[in-house]
Amino acid sequence: LLSCSILVCLFGVMLDADYVADGRNAYTRDCITYTCIFVIMFSFFYFAAVVWQEVVTAIFPGLHLNCLGMCADSAVKKDDDDDYVDESGIEMAEGNPAMWAAQRATKDTESSLYTVEEQVQMKELVQALQKENKKLKKDLGEAQTSS
Repeated sequence: LLSCSILVCLFGVMLDADYVADGRNAYTRDCITYTCIFVIMFSFFYFAAVVWQEVVTAIFPGLHLNCLGMCADSAVKKDDDDDYVDESGIEMAEGNPAMWAAQRATKDTESSLYTVEEQVQMKELVQALQKENKKLKKDLGEAQTSS
């Protein structure tokens, strides 16, 4: 439809040109006029066919109507060449956050928890790092004041 509208505008510019407007080139003017009428009629027919197709498929979805008719049906019947693909090692839920949440909820959470000894070691490590951080901040402050 976009190309039809562009062609109609182009035909209008061509018909407005002095070459065909003076009447000496009546055959050219008639060819442009009839071609323009054909393009307009074709665009109306195409628009009506598309609207009709959409309305019919919306009202009667069980009919499975399409513009290709039997060609599309035969293409569907011949599409059996991908049955040999082995999909046993393929998991289709890789991009689904809901599946990840379900897997995390069902996973054994005890393996991800720290033991009491590991928790004590972690606390001691955090305290040591905090002391070192305070010492480094103090050293930085002294270095900035001395310079």
